[in-house]
Amino acid sequence: MKTTPRFVITWCLAALFLGLVAFRAVPLTQQPPLPPVPVEVQFSMAPSGKGYVGLFKNKLAATLFINITVENRGLRKYLGYPVVILGPGETIEMGVSRGFPFALNDTVVITSSGWSPLRRMVSP
Repeated sequence: MKTTPRFVITWCLAALFLGLVAFRAVPLTQQPPLPPVPVEVQFSMAPSGKGYVGLFKNKLAATLFINITVENRGLRKYLGYPVVILGPGETIEMGVSRGFPFALNDTVVITSSGWSPLRRMVSP
């Protein structure tokens, strides 16, 4: 049987099409969603009356490395803070005196490798 270029191209395109259909038919394995960063967050008015103080408590029995981002969409202000290390069960306080100017309705986003981001709004 003599094969023509048209015959070869037709079969190549058909094989490519079937391969794409088969690839789309196989479900991609989805990873289960990650749990949120295991940090308990509370806010209260700063003793100076200027802004808020945040209490961040590590709920793990292991050291936790976190990053904190403060978002104020009204002012279009986004402040990122480098890694904060929380020992097992440790609670740290952050506020204006430590360079964290938390204001009412700011959104605080806590991230850590291996966990989904934790978002909290600053409120009394």
